[in-house]
Amino acid sequence: MNVEPAIIDVMIVIDTISLTQNSSRQNSTNENPATCDAALAFMITDLDHAIAGNGTADLHIRVRPRDALRIASICSNPLDNQISLYDFGHRSGDNVLDLAGMKKLVVTRIAAVPTPNQAYHLPPRVTFQNANFYAQQIDVNGSGREDFYVKFVVYGLASGRTRPIHGHFQWNASITVSPGGSPARG
Repeated sequence: MNVEPAIIDVMIVIDTISLTQNSSRQNSTNENPATCDAALAFMITDLDHAIAGNGTADLHIRVRPRDALRIASICSNPLDNQISLYDFGHRSGDNVLDLAGMKKLVVTRIAAVPTPNQAYHLPPRVTFQNANFYAQQIDVNGSGREDFYVKFVVYGLASGRTRPIHGHFQWNASITVSPGGSPARG
């Protein structure tokens, strides 16, 4: 039986409130990002693929070689800040992920947007609108443990039609991949 590769969603959550208040991000650049403390970010995935570490910087998942991770991000205060992941790189361990083959994705989905001025304590009335979501897709090479870094930029509260950059950051994480997986989905 030939099973198609699956796409496994992984979300990186970053505490941008603490990060931007407590880091020395002045002069941080794309090439020289400030450090993001390991306690200020974590990864989660679905329970079908998580073995351990859901909600930590050290995720242990069950997937097959040739499956792909679709990695998106969100910050702790998305009304005021926005983050964009822009690079992943190998630090140590096995080459579990094909980091050199990372693909940037723009995924358009229909979003349910609540209409204004509604009564409290009731499900919202919504309109449906196209929305773009941004992610990185990284293929899985095989099993083992890899320590890697994630580079991202934090944008502040909108001023007019732009958002100021609060800083470029690098977060160090690890992923352990065990053979297995669930039926293909995507």
